[in-house]
Amino acid sequence: MNTSPLIRFLALGILGLATAAASAALDAGSRLRKGTLDGSGAHTCTVRADGRVLCWGWNMYGQLGAGNTTSSSVPVLVKNLTNAIAVTTGSMHTCALIADGTVRCWGRNDQGQTGLAGSSDAWEPYLVQGLSPVVAIDAGVKHTCAVLVSGGVKCWGDNLFGQLGNGTNNDSGSPVSVAALTRATSVSAGENHSCAVRADGRVKCWGLGTDGRLGQGEFASSSTPVFVTGLVEVVAVSAGTFHTCAATARGRAWCWGDNGFMKLGDGTSEFRPSPVLVKTETGFLGGVIGVGAGGAHTCALLAGGNVHCWGQNYDGQIGNGSAPYAEPSVSVPTAAQGASGTPLTGIVALAVGGSNTCAVLASGRARCWGSNAIGQLGTNQTAQELPSASTAQAVSNFSVGAKAIALSSGQLHTCALIGTGKVKCWGMNDRGQLGNGQINSIAPLGNATPGEVVAVSGAVALDSGGDLSCAVLSNGRVKCWGAAKATPYEVPGLRGVVHLAVHSNHSCAVTAAGGVRCWGKDDVGQLGNGPGLPVDANTPVEVVSLGAVTNAAVGPDDSCAVRASGALLCWGLGMDPNNTIPNNAPVSMAQGVTTVALANFHGCALPGSSQNALGDRRCWGFNEDGEFGNGGKVSSGVPVRIPGPPEVTGLALSRTNGCARLANGGAKCWGNDSLGQLGDGPPPTEQYFMSADPVTVKSLNSSAVAVTAGDGFACALLANGGAKCWGEEANGVLGNPVTTNAQTPIAVLGL
Repeated sequence: MNTSPLIRFLALGILGLATAAASAALDAGSRLRKGTLDGSGAHTCTVRADGRVLCWGWNMYGQLGAGNTTSSSVPVLVKNLTNAIAVTTGSMHTCALIADGTVRCWGRNDQGQTGLAGSSDAWEPYLVQGLSPVVAIDAGVKHTCAVLVSGGVKCWGDNLFGQLGNGTNNDSGSPVSVAALTRATSVSAGENHSCAVRADGRVKCWGLGTDGRLGQGEFASSSTPVFVTGLVEVVAVSAGTFHTCAATARGRAWCWGDNGFMKLGDGTSEFRPSPVLVKTETGFLGGVIGVGAGGAHTCALLAGGNVHCWGQNYDGQIGNGSAPYAEPSVSVPTAAQGASGTPLTGIVALAVGGSNTCAVLASGRARCWGSNAIGQLGTNQTAQELPSASTAQAVSNFSVGAKAIALSSGQLHTCALIGTGKVKCWGMNDRGQLGNGQINSIAPLGNATPGEVVAVSGAVALDSGGDLSCAVLSNGRVKCWGAAKATPYEVPGLRGVVHLAVHSNHSCAVTAAGGVRCWGKDDVGQLGNGPGLPVDANTPVEVVSLGAVTNAAVGPDDSCAVRASGALLCWGLGMDPNNTIPNNAPVSMAQGVTTVALANFHGCALPGSSQNALGDRRCWGFNEDGEFGNGGKVSSGVPVRIPGPPEVTGLALSRTNGCARLANGGAKCWGNDSLGQLGDGPPPTEQYFMSADPVTVKSLNSSAVAVTAGDGFACALLANGGAKCWGEEANGVLGNPVTTNAQTPIAVLGL
């Protein structure tokens, strides 16, 4: 069933790169490749699909985490670190977010940037104390920031210019709370300033601002957060060395601050204290799903899977093939090229450093270009052999790995996105759900062993519902399989897709421009295309009156979407037990929402509010089996507040159940338990077949990075790239050839 986008973000935290220094962490939004690539370009790190971290480049202070200070031009494993889901690099230090919500850092610590007591450097990872469960991190040049599950932000390290945001200029070797900042969803740390995106799509920045990099409309610094003027619907922000950029839900890029080398992309060299749109030769850059501000250049990741860069180009960091120093700066976004001289494609994660750029491809391979002064391109070549590269070069001995990086369950099947861009599925196959070109019309009707979906490569996102699954490809197009079609086919008319919501009755896609297009059945208005007689659509139609959307969800007869502002809108049959009048256009349901999930007859949304814990979700619809998880069975046609469980970072709903992934790497489930789908072990009595209160799923060992739920079963993606499932054993849905139901999680074999 539908899995919330926030879960998928966490799932893809286990993949990507980070390049050191004034950080620029990019991701492809809910296309899942949540990678981090930051900095000065002195060293680079990545999290593999198995939760291990690789680093390469400069290592004078132990920032590679290998237990020594020997630099390396090829990736080396970080010591004593497992279950990582994200990594970020500062100028000379590195930090990783672990599945249990803790943070570990290593490298230089002269100003407390690793969060360790004293000022001694750390050559391997150490636990940062004083942090509640963390959901996002970013490292600046000499400071680090973390977003807490509560929506608050804490920072530590250098604070000369107020970049820790606590109203002082005192360095801190332990995390301090950023003042006047709530509802944060992401954070970016630059050289001497920091910025955070709030759940309402607005941005706050703090620290040094004399060149306008805080975006407050004046050339002034601030040791506490200030709003960036005139900027709304933001989905990502990147704080560079001297400038800042943001991507919006409408697919635009905005930049502000220092404009040397024309790195703001407005065609001038004028410093800007307020955001300006990035221009092209014919208009404005569109289709943007991520943007990275580096030292003196900027890059944007586009929905088509390519990257455009502009600004300083002394070392070839734009990637346009120019000879070194032949083109000192590039004023308009220019496509980065592969070694063959053709545009680089299939990009799913991007890092913009001080003088180099790196990208992860959908195949799980990596490419870097720009300066190689300290071996930071990872090509196993010294600076003498390769001083710099103006086209993308292959990183040696690098692969994300053939482990799972995302999961999604339909009614009786589950699919996993693999780090190589392939998809594997298991479970029921009577309608072609496994995408292997076959339909099982006689027993056995399913397969317990994950098998590769044919004709799908370069997948970057995945969703399943009913007996259908679909994947977003790195070029922004969509392929689907199931619902009586055993071989994947491309959905016509879809381009620039960044998020999917799938059910075999109907499906919807969010595009880079923030619009939503739906296709399939429309008998109760679930396509949302406005007045008139409902008409089923084989090709996607535009949902009316939505505005800029970040994520969506569908059930059999309903659809919902979350605007960048936090507004929740729904259309279709509705889930009000007392009202069965359908809506063929979106209607307002709630405010202050970050993500939504739907099942057959109920829905839930997570808020982005400081007044309530993230676990205080909003649910509506039928609650006869305790589907809300609020201890009762009272249904509601309007969203009602459901307290706890605390520290929820994502939701997965099925017909009579719900499950939540917690920031500490655990999970809780509620609702019907007749088949063991709550995962908490045997019931105390034979009559105990449901729980209206959330119960703890056993045996996940604080390593869950995502949960997904089907009809009578649930699964968790683990930080090591494996998966566990629990509940009914029927037609291989647990991914394990057991013959009885599993009341606690068991391993999926073959991932």
